[in-house]
Amino acid sequence: MRGKKESTCDEELSRYWASLGDIYVNDAYGTSHRSHASNVGIAKQIPNAIGLLIEKEITKLDEIMNENTNPFI
Repeated sequence: MRGKKESTCDEELSRYWASLGDIYVNDAYGTSHRSHASNVGIAKQIPNAIGLLIEKEITKLDEIMNENTNPFI
């Protein structure tokens, strides 16, 4: 049952997990698009930020997207 609550971003589960910490740092770019209790749900409950790995990945993607290199792959 917990898996279903996780993937549906159950508010009760989100509040419980958020109660275990003071701040939430997401450092998993690959799961950032998922609206799950363990990332979006917790972030709605307590102060939150992105981690250094996500910052690095966003910076690299920004560099790639702004290059004037052809062909773009």
